[in-house]
Amino acid sequence: MAARELLPPGGQRCRLTMDSMSQLASFVATDNASVQFTYLGNSGLIESKETGAGLAYLYEYDDYGRMRQIVQPTGDRLRIDTDHSAGLSLTSAVGFTFYANLIMSSCCV
Repeated sequence: MAARELLPPGGQRCRLTMDSMSQLASFVATDNASVQFTYLGNSGLIESKETGAGLAYLYEYDDYGRMRQIVQPTGDRLRIDTDHSAGLSLTSAVGFTFYANLIMSSCCV
C-alpha cells in the first residue's frame, strides 16, 4: 500500500498522491503549497517538477540515468558533471561553476 501522507514534527500533514507505478505524483503541504512530478516512461527518473505557482523544472539524464542538467523556470540551465576522480561540478548558465569532492567508498564505485 502506498503512503498517503507525511506527518513531520510539528503536527503538519502533507498529502501524497502516487501514480499507477507507485511513484510520487504530487505533494501538498499543510499551507496548500503543492508540487507535481512526471517521470520518464517507467525508468523512475523524474522528468519534471511543477509547483502550484506554475514554476516548472525539467530534468535531463545521461544514458546511465545520472542527472546531467536541470532546466529552471527561467529557462536557465544548470549543468551537472561528475568525475569519480575530480568529484562533482555544477555550472550555471552564466558560467558560475561550483565544485564538490565526493567521498566514495569501495561499495559505491
